[in-house]
Amino acid sequence: FFLLYFCYAYITGAKDCILLKGPCGERKPDDTVNVTYNLNSNISVVFQKNLNHWDKSKPGKFVVSISSFSATPSFKPLLTIPDTNTSSLNLYAEQVFIPKLAR
Repeated sequence: FFLLYFCYAYITGAKDCILLKGPCGERKPDDTVNVTYNLNSNISVVFQKNLNHWDKSKPGKFVVSISSFSATPSFKPLLTIPDTNTSSLNLYAEQVFIPKLAR
């Protein structure tokens, strides 16, 4: 297995809203390990749209990325979902393939 840092741009909770710049809203990753995944495997990613801020002129997107855990992570996007005019609290559920990352 390979230790991966899992980054998601939109998280419920006030301090995590409006994180528009990547990776991870320009926050440094913490030193705790949240989860490990096997390489070359599929995982389920489920997240919730906290509040519908959709704007037709600037629709936005949700991006799920990973990186090996290091002092200088290099994130690889695994999934991009365009934001649409879905309601607040909409759930998204997708399958994501965990590739082998260069060390």
